[in-house]
Amino acid sequence: MMSDRQSHIQRESAGGKPSNYRSGNPTFRSISAKRPIQSVVLRGGTARALSSGLLEQSGTFNALLAIPASKPGEQPSLRINPSVFNATPVMRTATATASAEHAEKQLILWSPPLAGSHYAINAKPAPGDEPELQIGSEHYGMYLFPMARATLTSHGLLCANRRYLSQRLLHPCTIIGGKRPVDPISKKVAAYGVTIMEIKKDGAGEWSVIPGKYNRRITDSTPVDIAGPARGSGLLKTEYSPDGTKTRGVFVNCAYSFTPWRTYLVCERNWAIYFINRTGRPREHARYGINTGGVRREWSEDDSGTGEHARFDASARGADAAEDYRNEPNCQGWILEIDPFDPESTPKKRTAMGRLAHTGAWLAPVKEGHPLVWYMSDDDPDEYIYKFVTKARFHRRTANGDMLDEGTLYAARFNEDGTGDWLALDLGDSSFRTAAAARSAVFKNQADVLVNTRLAADVVGATAMDRPQWLSVHPLSCEVYLAMTDDPDRTAPGTPRAPNSCGHIVRWSEQDNRSFATKFKWDLFAIAPESDAPAQSEAHGPERLPKRTASPA
Repeated sequence: MMSDRQSHIQRESAGGKPSNYRSGNPTFRSISAKRPIQSVVLRGGTARALSSGLLEQSGTFNALLAIPASKPGEQPSLRINPSVFNATPVMRTATATASAEHAEKQLILWSPPLAGSHYAINAKPAPGDEPELQIGSEHYGMYLFPMARATLTSHGLLCANRRYLSQRLLHPCTIIGGKRPVDPISKKVAAYGVTIMEIKKDGAGEWSVIPGKYNRRITDSTPVDIAGPARGSGLLKTEYSPDGTKTRGVFVNCAYSFTPWRTYLVCERNWAIYFINRTGRPREHARYGINTGGVRREWSEDDSGTGEHARFDASARGADAAEDYRNEPNCQGWILEIDPFDPESTPKKRTAMGRLAHTGAWLAPVKEGHPLVWYMSDDDPDEYIYKFVTKARFHRRTANGDMLDEGTLYAARFNEDGTGDWLALDLGDSSFRTAAAARSAVFKNQADVLVNTRLAADVVGATAMDRPQWLSVHPLSCEVYLAMTDDPDRTAPGTPRAPNSCGHIVRWSEQDNRSFATKFKWDLFAIAPESDAPAQSEAHGPERLPKRTASPA
């Protein structure tokens, strides 16, 4: 069997998604090969249970409310509710298909301006401004905030991320004098970002967009504050913000999260492929895959003469960082907090939560008087799992976004014996300093640690995962279920359980069922069937999750 180092080099040379893994840390592939699978292959009803996340328990719960602990020795009652959701069949068509209990209907068109507080309602936008006012291109993660706090009503604010675009739907690809015109580039960039829409259901049960004050777009040009330990760092100083306290917007976003104080958390993903650095990459560029040659969208290339998109060229030009955009990539890859209920508010990048290619951030069950915990995954081959634990304890009456600026960021290490450790990425932690010294890694301050989150996880010996994706936390037991996606290594000869190109699900339980614990126990919960083998058909009906074989630590 090839070594982990040989494996990632083979993947890169084979033309798959590039791996920036260089640490030599143990991979989850090698560790999980020595652990038994604790449940059946993921098919049919089990697949429905995990993919939908729509579970029924005795009593109701709300992720934004404190969940009481079970009585000693009592197992939470949790089962699938087949009247709420049934899986769609396996298919290979490009059409959208809803389950029998749901219907698909159009909510809003792409072209018309999204009327709201930042431009006149129903006004015709100025030429060239249309993309900034439209809803954006293909969306990904989204979340609906009800206008009333208690329940999900028929009236709320829908926040939706924009992750990618279909260029052919925007305009033809034109090159003039070896460069792309600035207007088409502006259209592409503006198609990304975030959309906030006020939506309401009428008496007939039909949803529509209300042209109210809450509607707005967050795009690459939206002013953004930098908050947390990296604010003011020399690693974030740019020509736009010489003091390193501000940046502009977001563009490529994946999943989402939310806070108990009803703000929206955007997870920045795949941002690195849009930048270029022709003058030599520092470690905070190299470890994230900043290009040294051609870039994917060539956003830095325009003929406007205004330098509108100059920040996507991170090459050093001036005497220091305040005279160019060498640090602009360091301003990306964070968790962005948006207050959807305050259209005039400035979004904030919460740097204490780390800089990654964020697939998402998932809030653990909220408990009064306990710290808040978000789990996060880094979607690149052989990257890591993280969690952020706030320093302050949660109290509903006083909690706000400041809680996100102080806390501890951890990376996960999975051990062969089924145990695991959360390793602090904190310069104030003696174990972290010892690990950094052992690998000759120098961090000037905590801002340096956070800008170089991946390197910090390398240093402490975190486990390199199989492209970690979406995650779900059990609302009562706090068990965590993490799906890991395609990875060419899982089809290579000698790979454990090969071929397995569809991925698997790992499950872990935190010590004493406390999400903020630093130790956990894990098992390999399920393996997905091959994509070319349709899932087995099973009768719909209540099912129980597979029996646990590993009790909480």
